[in-house]
This record gives sequence, structure tokens and C-alpha cells, in this order.
Amino acid sequence: MPGVHLLKSRAILTLVLLLLVFSWLALFVWLNGFAILSLIPYDDTAPEARPPADTWQRQLNDFFERPPWRNLPAWFLVGISVLLFITAVIRTSPVSRTRLGLLFAFSNLAVVVAMALSTYILSPLPTLRFLEPGYYRPGYGWTYRFILMDAVLLAGWLFLQARGITEWVKRAREG
Repeated sequence: MPGVHLLKSRAILTLVLLLLVFSWLALFVWLNGFAILSLIPYDDTAPEARPPADTWQRQLNDFFERPPWRNLPAWFLVGISVLLFITAVIRTSPVSRTRLGLLFAFSNLAVVVAMALSTYILSPLPTLRFLEPGYYRPGYGWTYRFILMDAVLLAGWLFLQARGITEWVKRAREG
């Protein structure tokens, strides 16, 4: 009964694609939270307590504080992941696409979990006061640790999606 097998494989592929979309949504939500907590450290600070307008800290905070730019990191990174997935789907056989979708979904969810754990682990580290001299509120002197660690995790995640997953699927198909 080839029709039943085809129907079953399409149902599985549909479920995998739904999981993949859910993982991109979870990543998007997490990256928006990251932008609010790490890139906009003065969003809940009174204007008179913020750094002066001509400092890099204030300009960077004000840039990401406005709604279209607040979502920029999330749109950019999730968009790259979607493009990498589309490129990989084009290059893989139909048999391997389910596996490819699962690997992309799990890598998306793994980077969200890794970023959450790194936030928990890095929170006790000391504040770098030299990044913002003269202000009692740490701002980027406190969020630097999250920005750096998340940048490393996201670079590794994109490298994994660009190279690792597609190479693994290709080797599995050949072998």
C-alpha cells in the first residue's frame, strides 16, 4: 500500500515543519527578550538618570528602544536560519528533508535553552563599572556578559546550521 506510506510520511513531515515553525517562534520571542534586557538597559530608567545623549551607551540604548529596531536582532537571526533551512532543503533529497527539519528545530530550541542557562550562570559575575563611569545604574557594564556569551552561542548555532547539519544529512544520505 504505497498510498498509506506516502500519507504517513507527509503527516510526519507536516508535524516536523510545525515543530520547526514553533522553534523559530520560540527563538524569536527569546531574542526579543534578549534585546529588551541586554541591548536596552535604560528602558526603565528615568530620563534624568540615563547617561547623557551624546554618549555611545545612550545612543545604542535609544536606537534599540524604538519598536522597529527593538525586533531587529530577532528578525535578522531567525531570517538567516530560515534562509539556511530553505537552502538546505533545496540541496537535500526529499527523503532527508524530515531529518533536516528535525535537526534545525532541535538546534533552534537548543540555542534558546543554552542562552537561558548562560543568563542564569552569568548573572552573578561582577559589573564592569569602567564601561559607564559616574552612573549608579550599571547598564551595559552589567549586560556585557550576556551580550558576549549570546553572541558566541548564536555564532556557533548559525555555523552549526550552515555547515554541520547539512553536512551530516549529506553524509547520512551517502552512507
